[in-house]
Amino acid sequence: MDSKDETKSLEERRAALQSALDMQQATTDKELELAREKMNIQKQQMATSTNMAEDEQKLAQLQADLYDKEASSLLQQKTMKG
Repeated sequence: MDSKDETKSLEERRAALQSALDMQQATTDKELELAREKMNIQKQQMATSTNMAEDEQKLAQLQADLYDKEASSLLQQKTMKG
Protein backbone atom coordinates (compact mmCIF):
# COMPACT_ATOMS: atom_id res chain seq x y z
CA MET A 1 0.00 0.00 0.00
CA ASP A 2 1.42 3.38 -1.01
CA SER A 3 0.32 5.04 2.22
CA LYS A 4 2.92 2.97 4.11
CA ASP A 5 5.69 3.15 1.47
CA GLU A 6 8.43 5.15 3.17
CA THR A 7 10.12 5.84 -0.16
CA LYS A 8 7.14 8.05 -1.08
CA SER A 9 6.84 11.64 0.08
CA LEU A 10 4.46 12.49 2.91
CA GLU A 11 2.05 14.13 0.46
CA GLU A 12 2.06 11.04 -1.79
CA ARG A 13 1.34 8.80 1.19
CA ARG A 14 -1.45 11.09 2.39
CA ALA A 15 -2.97 11.09 -1.10
CA ALA A 16 -2.78 7.30 -1.25
CA LEU A 17 -4.38 6.99 2.17
CA GLN A 18 -7.17 9.42 1.24
CA SER A 19 -7.80 7.50 -1.97
CA ALA A 20 -8.07 4.24 -0.04
CA LEU A 21 -10.42 5.84 2.49
CA ASP A 22 -12.59 7.25 -0.30
CA MET A 23 -12.84 3.83 -1.94
CA GLN A 24 -13.71 2.22 1.37
CA GLN A 25 -16.43 4.82 2.01
CA ALA A 26 -17.86 4.29 -1.49
CA THR A 27 -18.03 0.55 -0.82
CA THR A 28 -19.73 1.14 2.53
CA ASP A 29 -22.23 3.50 0.91
CA LYS A 30 -23.09 0.85 -1.71
CA GLU A 31 -23.53 -1.79 1.00
CA LEU A 32 -25.93 0.47 2.90
CA GLU A 33 -27.86 1.24 -0.28
CA LEU A 34 -28.16 -2.48 -1.04
CA ALA A 35 -29.32 -3.29 2.50
CA ARG A 36 -32.00 -0.59 2.29
CA GLU A 37 -33.13 -1.88 -1.09
CA LYS A 38 -33.41 -5.43 0.28
CA MET A 39 -35.62 -4.14 3.08
CA ASN A 40 -37.83 -2.27 0.63
CA ILE A 41 -38.19 -5.35 -1.56
CA GLN A 42 -39.12 -7.45 1.46
CA LYS A 43 -41.77 -4.92 2.50
CA GLN A 44 -43.25 -4.97 -1.00
CA GLN A 45 -43.31 -8.76 -1.04
CA MET A 46 -45.02 -8.80 2.33
CA ALA A 47 -47.94 -6.87 0.87
CA THR A 48 -48.94 -9.93 -1.16
CA SER A 49 -47.62 -12.68 1.11
CA THR A 50 -49.59 -15.28 3.01
CA ASN A 51 -46.84 -16.28 5.47
CA MET A 52 -46.58 -13.17 7.62
CA ALA A 53 -44.66 -14.77 10.48
CA GLU A 54 -41.85 -15.87 8.21
CA ASP A 55 -41.92 -12.55 6.36
CA GLU A 56 -41.77 -10.56 9.61
CA GLN A 57 -38.79 -12.62 10.72
CA LYS A 58 -37.01 -12.01 7.43
CA LEU A 59 -37.75 -8.28 7.62
CA ALA A 60 -36.43 -8.15 11.18
CA GLN A 61 -33.20 -9.84 10.06
CA LEU A 62 -32.81 -7.38 7.18
CA GLN A 63 -33.38 -4.47 9.58
CA ALA A 64 -30.80 -5.86 11.98
CA ASP A 65 -28.32 -6.25 9.13
CA LEU A 66 -28.91 -2.65 8.08
CA TYR A 67 -28.47 -1.37 11.63
CA ASP A 68 -25.21 -3.32 11.95
CA LYS A 69 -23.92 -1.85 8.70
CA GLU A 70 -24.93 1.67 9.76
CA ALA A 71 -23.22 1.28 13.13
CA SER A 72 -20.10 -0.07 11.46
CA SER A 73 -20.13 2.84 9.01
CA LEU A 74 -20.41 5.39 11.82
CA LEU A 75 -17.58 3.76 13.73
CA GLN A 76 -15.46 3.72 10.58
CA GLN A 77 -16.16 7.43 9.95
CA LYS A 78 -15.33 8.28 13.56
CA THR A 79 -12.07 6.34 13.31
CA MET A 80 -11.11 8.12 10.08
CA LYS A 81 -11.65 11.53 11.61
CA GLY A 82 -9.38 10.61 14.50
